[in-house]
Amino acid sequence: MNAYLHQALKWYLGYFHISGRLRRGPFWRFIGIFVISIIWFLIFYTLRKFYRVYTYNNPELPFVDQILNIAGLIPYTAIFLASIPVFMRRLQDFNIPGYVALIWPILFLSSMYITGISSIVGPLILIIGAIPSTRGANRYGNTENETNAGSIS
Repeated sequence: MNAYLHQALKWYLGYFHISGRLRRGPFWRFIGIFVISIIWFLIFYTLRKFYRVYTYNNPELPFVDQILNIAGLIPYTAIFLASIPVFMRRLQDFNIPGYVALIWPILFLSSMYITGISSIVGPLILIIGAIPSTRGANRYGNTENETNAGSIS
């Protein structure tokens, strides 16, 4: 178990590098994990709402409400924080400055409250994931020398 946890932590921390480039394959693997974390959050959010309805908004066991809230938010927050350097490195892969990705948290978080912006986030992810890498070296590194983020080698 300890070796598995060590490998999982090493894989997760591999996404936090902001220098270099990130190819399309590792980007789409991360987006898959990001979608799973959103589903995880929604499951626990729904369980929390059902618990509140069941207890008529007067929880008999108030810590259950808090546990459901924390269990949903921790993995989602961890993956969301890792998404910022992932988007930075993906933009750098096709020679766009990584700091442009700093609008990602603003767009994503505001898409939860503003319907018009939510229609921008999905296509933006598709476009960023579909643009091919700059061939050879660019000002952010060489694709042949890059290691994949999240790899366990």
